[in-house]
This record gives sequence, C-alpha cells and structure tokens, in this order.
Amino acid sequence: MIEILATKDSYWRKTAFLICKDRMLADDLVSDMYLKLFDCQKEINDFYVIRTIRNLFLDYIKSKKNVS
Repeated sequence: MIEILATKDSYWRKTAFLICKDRMLADDLVSDMYLKLFDCQKEINDFYVIRTIRNLFLDYIKSKKNVS
C-alpha cells in the first residue's frame, strides 16, 4: 500500500502545502499520513488521502491551540 502512495509523493506534499501554507509542516503531515495509512486494509483513493492530511492538520491546530 505504501508503495502505491509513494508514487504520488510530490502531489501529497503540494496538497499538504496548500492546506497549511508551511513547507516543513507539510512534510510532517505527509509523513504522518504514511504512518497512519501504513496498515490500512481499506481501498484508499486520492480523496481519502487528502482528507487524512486535512484531518491531521486540524489535529495539529487543535493541539497548538490547547498549548497556547
């Protein structure tokens, strides 16, 4: 599964950058996405991956809000 996702790595990084507007955070989000979807048994399409990246970003924002 990871091999299939990795073929679109540059696309995932561009999409994550469009979501968060920070290159380093985008790289972290994509790395977290790979970890999250590593053992996924479902069929994964592009929408599912983008939604996962978006939700990881929202989780990051929530955790940052609680710390401040």
